[in-house]
Amino acid sequence: MPPAVAVINHWLHLAAAVAAVGGTLCLRLAVHPGLKFLPEGEGRAGFERTVRRKFTVLITHSIALLILTGLVNVMRVYRPDLPSLYWPLLLVKLLLVAGLFAIALLLLIPSEALEGFQARRPFWMTVNIVLGLAVLLVSAWLRMLSGPEGPAVG
Repeated sequence: MPPAVAVINHWLHLAAAVAAVGGTLCLRLAVHPGLKFLPEGEGRAGFERTVRRKFTVLITHSIALLILTGLVNVMRVYRPDLPSLYWPLLLVKLLLVAGLFAIALLLLIPSEALEGFQARRPFWMTVNIVLGLAVLLVSAWLRMLSGPEGPAVG
């Protein structure tokens, strides 16, 4: 893969991760607590619907981009000389990501069946922030294990 394509792919992957985790962090620490200062009624409900609709677009596009660029990254990084710890760590990362994606989508899907889950939105957003930070930690570890040149060389 040409280095410029690898760099753009990695940049898109990082940008999607930053958008998803950073957006969740902003919602959890700023928007959600600020809602209590808005009066109950249609104005507040309309604001919540608008934020949820726009955030759903951000999250679904981020998830799609992360899956696509992640697959490219895995194909790009594969080398027979990778340390044996690399693949189990990648599996841990993928499991963390699967949990994160599932929680995000369950919070955003409008459904009466999910109302109980969604009623604990602040808790689940905090869980997703922790999962996102754990994914970033494992990603940094994977980057280190792939060698000093990093996975963009290839």
